Amino acid sequence: MVFGKKGRGYDHEKHMSVNAKIAHGSGEMPISEWKKMSKKNLIDFIVDEEGYNEEEAKKIADFVKGNKKDHILESILKYTCSHHVGEGALLREVEFFGLNDDSLKGIANPDWIEELKKAHIAKAQKLLDSRDFEEKKMDDGWVEIHAKGDLFKEFHIVKVEGKKIIAVYEEDQFCY
Repeated sequence: MVFGKKGRGYDHEKHMSVNAKIAHGSGEMPISEWKKMSKKNLIDFIVDEEGYNEEEAKKIADFVKGNKKDHILESILKYTCSHHVGEGALLREVEFFGLNDDSLKGIANPDWIEELKKAHIAKAQKLLDSRDFEEKKMDDGWVEIHAKGDLFKEFHIVKVEGKKIIAVYEEDQFCY
């Protein structure tokens, strides 16, 4: 969640920062709260929050019912931000997580994830073909590429054979 203003104050009744309270209201929570949620409540939360149709909701429900909680949460959540919770000596920073729309779309519609993979590869290949990029070698044959002078806006981590991209790592997903 992106906030226009940092440090909006503290809600002593809820024992969390105002920003944490806002994050809660938009479906973001600490991992401990996600782990406490029953599988049924998790399914209801996902379907209500994201508005999936009946067929997609069934695929998500089957995924949740058929997997262990840790695997489910690793698959469908993404880190969104950190907020302050607790009070006094117990005040601490806690990581908040929200639903990963790309992962959920992939579970609800397996064809969609294939289209996403193709789009990521095409985008990275276009940059590579333009020859207007800078690169940084990484481990195991991976290379980070980004448009010249555009280090922080958009980059791709890729594996290349010759002049063709064979794999792209982007947004916590391997795309082949």
